Amino acid sequence: MKKYLVLVLAAATFLISCTPTFNNKAQSKMKGDWTISDVEYKGAKGIKVTAFDDADAKCFVGSKWFFLANNYTGKYTLLGSDKCPSGTTNITWFVSPENNFQFKKVFTGEKAKKILEGYELKLENQTETAFDLVDESSVDGKRVQIVYHFVKD
Repeated sequence: MKKYLVLVLAAATFLISCTPTFNNKAQSKMKGDWTISDVEYKGAKGIKVTAFDDADAKCFVGSKWFFLANNYTGKYTLLGSDKCPSGTTNITWFVSPENNFQFKKVFTGEKAKKILEGYELKLENQTETAFDLVDESSVDGKRVQIVYHFVKD
């Protein structure tokens, strides 16, 4: 009986350790250059949201994103205007098996593994030429979704 129990525990441990931590199919579809074509607010109107601790969410319309799937790095570039900043930010990213897109900013001289904070958005409506990233927040007690619509360059 003890041998059976040990065998079952060993098999369970092996199966748990083999659980995938990435959604490789979704990640490979994201490889390449993308542009945010629109930012949509669902659940609230007239709000102002600072996206990714960087700029107003609407400043991300027209921003350029690059994802490299084989090493989970990338970058985004804000183009800037009279009300929006410009600049490029390096990122490290992945898509979880639950379709959560997670990324963190990596600044010059930093190592990604030492950065403890980042962002998590839901990956939805993914095709070969488009996808949406949905940021769910609470504003004045109401559930709000900020939807970033991406199109392939």
